[in-house]
Amino acid sequence: TFNETLGAWELDANPCEEVILLPEINYYRLSHRSRMDYGWRISEIEVYSDDDCATQILRADGSSPVTVIAEQTSPHYPRSGETEFIFDHLVDGRTDTSYWSRCLNCNPYPVDETHGSAVVVDFAVESPDPVDVQCVKVTSRATDSSSPPKDKQYFPCCVKLFRGWKKYGADAATKVE
Repeated sequence: TFNETLGAWELDANPCEEVILLPEINYYRLSHRSRMDYGWRISEIEVYSDDDCATQILRADGSSPVTVIAEQTSPHYPRSGETEFIFDHLVDGRTDTSYWSRCLNCNPYPVDETHGSAVVVDFAVESPDPVDVQCVKVTSRATDSSSPPKDKQYFPCCVKLFRGWKKYGADAATKVE
């Protein structure tokens, strides 16, 4: 049996035996490349098997195969009354819930002591079957909660999606080789 882990293949058994290849976990990092004055509010992250974003990848039970790596993702905004802005909202299949970044004035690069570095969302796509992700769809909020809703840019003008990132912390990201 060959086991594939983060791009490295390892032989576990006699090479004369049947070879079974196990699918790797796809790791991604989503980050902004433009300033955001109201923070980032993301409703959903969905993955698709075609580049037109028409065929969504789902588990057998209909749930999303996307798992947010919370300990590596930028903190969420604190609870407001009964409303939570947690990571689970990124993959709950609903557009009326959102993850909110803790920072409200977010810059993609540190500019002074009051502005940290970019907001990042690290996630993995896990499936018992091989998954070929061709499209990642990110749905962000574009209006506030007033009545009638007012347009507000709760999303960046430019985003960047990295594939193969595994670590985030004080020593910044480490690319999987």
